[in-house]
Amino acid sequence: MQLLSPQGARNLGAFIEAHAQQHPEGYMHVFPHIVRLVDCAVHSVRSAMLHACAHVVVHIHRALADAAAPREEAGESRAHLAALRDQLLDLLAARAHDVSPYTRANVLKLYAHLLEQRALPVRRVGGLAHRAAERLRDRNFLVRRAAVALLALLVELNP
Repeated sequence: MQLLSPQGARNLGAFIEAHAQQHPEGYMHVFPHIVRLVDCAVHSVRSAMLHACAHVVVHIHRALADAAAPREEAGESRAHLAALRDQLLDLLAARAHDVSPYTRANVLKLYAHLLEQRALPVRRVGGLAHRAAERLRDRNFLVRRAAVALLALLVELNP
């Protein structure tokens, strides 16, 4: 029994992505409950969840980098926020080997977005360059194109 029609999955994906962009702090709290959507059979829902991950990572980066902010945000320590950011980045890294080429290409584009926002920790840049170089050998041209764009951005924004 199929729970989501193609149009329903597309609408759900668009909703998740738009909502996460506008309210990333809300997704920080519910992410453990909805993370199983990353394993959804429909690639548009998986991609939307990965977009939500990226928006939350950018939000966490801004919260951690904000020098004027108090030491704790909404009762959560900075260490907890950093651990959540690392978990979300690990989730993105795992999805770089997704079955769907659309999702693999989307992950590389999300990494480019994180680089542009300066939301990626410097210690992860080397591993990201290695992952992007691996994706140059992907069988799908969309993934290869996204990998080339990501490598060019890595060179341009080299920390």
